[in-house]
Amino acid sequence: MADNNEQPSGEAISADDGTTIPRIRLGEVGFSALKMRNGHIYEEANQQFSMPHLAKVVSDMSYSPAVSIGLGAINTLISRSQVGVEPVTGETPTDKTRREYLLSVLHDMDNSFQSTLQNIATSKEWGHQVSEMVFRRRLTKNGSKFNDGLIGLVKLAHRPQGTIQKWNYDPTGRELVSISQSIANVENSYRFKDQADENGLIVIPREKFLLFRSDATSDNPQGSSCLKSVYLAWKQLTLLEEHLLRGVSKDTSGIPFAQLPVKYLDPNASPEDKAVYTATKTILDNISDGVAKNIIFPMHRDDAGNELFSMQLLEQKGGKAYDLPLIIRQLQANILSVLSADSITMGADQSGSMSLQDSDTNMLALRVSFLLSQYADTFNQFLVPLLWKMNGWNTDRMPKIKFSDTSSVSLEEFSKYFQRIAAVGGIEYTRDVFNKVREVGGFEPLPDDMPIDMEKLSTTMAGSVSGSGAGLAVGANGDGTAKKPGGQDKSARNVENKG
Repeated sequence: MADNNEQPSGEAISADDGTTIPRIRLGEVGFSALKMRNGHIYEEANQQFSMPHLAKVVSDMSYSPAVSIGLGAINTLISRSQVGVEPVTGETPTDKTRREYLLSVLHDMDNSFQSTLQNIATSKEWGHQVSEMVFRRRLTKNGSKFNDGLIGLVKLAHRPQGTIQKWNYDPTGRELVSISQSIANVENSYRFKDQADENGLIVIPREKFLLFRSDATSDNPQGSSCLKSVYLAWKQLTLLEEHLLRGVSKDTSGIPFAQLPVKYLDPNASPEDKAVYTATKTILDNISDGVAKNIIFPMHRDDAGNELFSMQLLEQKGGKAYDLPLIIRQLQANILSVLSADSITMGADQSGSMSLQDSDTNMLALRVSFLLSQYADTFNQFLVPLLWKMNGWNTDRMPKIKFSDTSSVSLEEFSKYFQRIAAVGGIEYTRDVFNKVREVGGFEPLPDDMPIDMEKLSTTMAGSVSGSGAGLAVGANGDGTAKKPGGQDKSARNVENKG
């Protein structure tokens, strides 16, 4: 097999005789056309998702049970994933040592990598997240677990989205060169005055931070919040829940109703009569708001003995033309569906189908896998090359940070799959394969370079021919190795034997 890292010969890469090389400008000509002014970006059509409004929207929507459950499901799956390092092709002892170094860097930070990952995951609802890279030389006196003198990380410090005031680009408007972080709303902000400029802004250079985005359309550094797609449903849900509570209150306590003589309702009534009307209306409002502890109402009759003043609670009768709780449940389901978390409520009511749970759960796992792949790309594009350069290593051969699979595979289904491909010799027995089996089974994976002890494998896995495809012995009922059963074959009714 040819080495992928082998350099082609000069003859192979030189131009062919008689060919004409087109004269095309190699550099960039166009631009991203971001709507930007003085470091502020105005790409978002819905102003609710532009700063500073975004901070309140994210906070308010996070209180909604449906939104909170959806985001929580994604965060839970993200936290389940384990970070690892993928080796380079044809790994040498030097490559292996540097790969082990990279993995150790991620677990040598002052904060755990899982807590760091949860901060990064806020890019879902905010659209972006900034992590400032804080380095140190790996010495025990510096707080590191190692004493090899290499450059490592103290932490990937979360820079709250609400504090980022400006995105600073170069004169061409193509390259982001820094961000400006405000200390205006920071407690004890005087501590940072020496670092801040006259406007109270701290400038963080681009090479010092990692930028995670949930959507990089038009290379917008602010990304796009996943809450945008559920904002309308959330607003409708909020309004309907308020109406539902008002309706419950009315149905429980009734509607206050008062009768007054016509003269008190006349627009041209005297100031005294208008005062009676105003006082009566205040009493009714206080009853509706639940603040009235007692009521004093006049008792007055006309010459015929009829009451001139009366008050009572009208009982709500008659049904509505719509089912408000059903509409609310549908909006909640829409929110969970957009966030790929609708499998959480599946089977909880009659509208759920448990037969679809696997596919819907996989949709949530695919969404999380996509997010994790974006995080890994950012690490591999910015963090890994920078660590290699700071340690004086060639960046031609660098391992890659990766995350483990987050999909939940049932042991039964996985065992069927593995048994079937192993029975026909359809898979190579490598350490990666057996570590996957151990991972699904809940066992600790073994070192990648640990050889496989073939003597401990079953005879089938060790290379013997499998008998899984053989027929039944003649005359046997359900076992043996024959061409046909001699009597009633009860195993034929076993659904597991049906292909």
